[in-house]
Amino acid sequence: MLRSKSVIFVGNNLETSVSSLLAHLRSEGFHLIETASPEDLPALLEENPSVAIVAYDARGEDTARQVLRALPERRKKTPVIVVVDQGAFEQYYELMCEGAYDYFELTSGVEVIERAVRWAVGTRTAAA
Repeated sequence: MLRSKSVIFVGNNLETSVSSLLAHLRSEGFHLIETASPEDLPALLEENPSVAIVAYDARGEDTARQVLRALPERRKKTPVIVVVDQGAFEQYYELMCEGAYDYFELTSGVEVIERAVRWAVGTRTAAA
């Protein structure tokens, strides 16, 4: 597996909620590391230094904000892509101000999100 194409996916019920996105990324050669808990990030980042993070925010959850806050200080530049069921401008604005790399609704489509993930992984690999 190409470690340079590793992505940490954070969110609840990922295999149910974003199964088509996960399947598409796997088919494109990404190595996915899944966790439901943002608290797992420091250890996962130690094991996988050149990654991007995708935070899945189901309706009514605050996963993306928790992910951004869980990043160790030295990893604050790790790209975090937020994927939500339904976007809200206020949430978008707040998360981007807090350091999110990108923000998508699931309805944007797996190809659009995959291009952003590919770009983020490439950016992270170049910066590592």
